[in-house]
Amino acid sequence: MKHLSPMAVFLLCGFVGIVTHRLGLWLSFGIIGAVIVAGAQKRSAVADAGAPNALATMADADLLRAYQRADGVPGNPAADVLLAEIEHRGLDV
Repeated sequence: MKHLSPMAVFLLCGFVGIVTHRLGLWLSFGIIGAVIVAGAQKRSAVADAGAPNALATMADADLLRAYQRADGVPGNPAADVLLAEIEHRGLDV
């Protein structure tokens, strides 16, 4: 699910709708599919970062290493979860 964006699902269903001359039906499938893909991507991003309880029990050095492995790029959901815990502890990045 990481390689298929919600917009790509919507556009793919729209294309199928144009080809089959049933645009309304396929666009509704596209909306539902886009919501499902977006939810699955968010859930997998949170799972990749680890459970909140696991973050609370991590050592400071391990937390900083995990943030560096997540590329430390703002906008990356896994990095954002780790950065929030780092800021909560008052650590320097």
